[in-house]
Amino acid sequence: MALSKHQQWIADQLAATGVSQSELARQIGLDDPSKVNRIVKGLRRVQPEELEKAEAFFASLSSGDPPIDQARPVRATLIPTPVSGQVSAGLFQEVDDVENQDADEVLVARDPRYPQARMVVFDVGGNSMNAFDPPIPDGSRVSGPVFEDIREVPRNGMAVVIQRSTADGQMLEWSVKEIEVREDGYTFHPRSTDPRYKAIVVDTDLNADDGKKVEIIALVTDVTRPVRW
Repeated sequence: MALSKHQQWIADQLAATGVSQSELARQIGLDDPSKVNRIVKGLRRVQPEELEKAEAFFASLSSGDPPIDQARPVRATLIPTPVSGQVSAGLFQEVDDVENQDADEVLVARDPRYPQARMVVFDVGGNSMNAFDPPIPDGSRVSGPVFEDIREVPRNGMAVVIQRSTADGQMLEWSVKEIEVREDGYTFHPRSTDPRYKAIVVDTDLNADDGKKVEIIALVTDVTRPVRW
């Protein structure tokens, strides 16, 4: 039986670290080690809370920290990351202009939930998310892990950076939106006090209803804002 990506990840981590199935079961709160055995055989789904605990446990092994059931302070890892550009709803740019921008480099805190993921940073233009909680106003900066690196599926309430492309991929727009998951696809909502910003409705293949291709490129995990004097 073919394993799902989460089942395969659990199997790979067990093989790479030498952790027993019994120990992993204890770390993720399963009272029966056979449930882990069923996971690696593709006979049992990995529950979201189990996956989160497993990620934290295996990350603690690679960092030399004690297991997650032992109290310890959270240590943020700052890594230099280039600012990829501006997220601004409705602003399409040519690919060459995006790729040739001189990028500033800033230090950002790596999210401890995704210790191996690449990080990205964007400057925010416009107020398409100024009514989000927490607010993401014009002039702020967002950062987070690259979405394809974090082994997550889109979920309701996630704030993400999406990329829309048109003209055979030669024109790109980056914007921050909140995800709503539907049976037949997704809706990416602006959360703004300005009614001119509209939601983007896409099908399960992430093709938008306006014919543009949509891609989730980052999960927003941090928002910073400059102090105005």
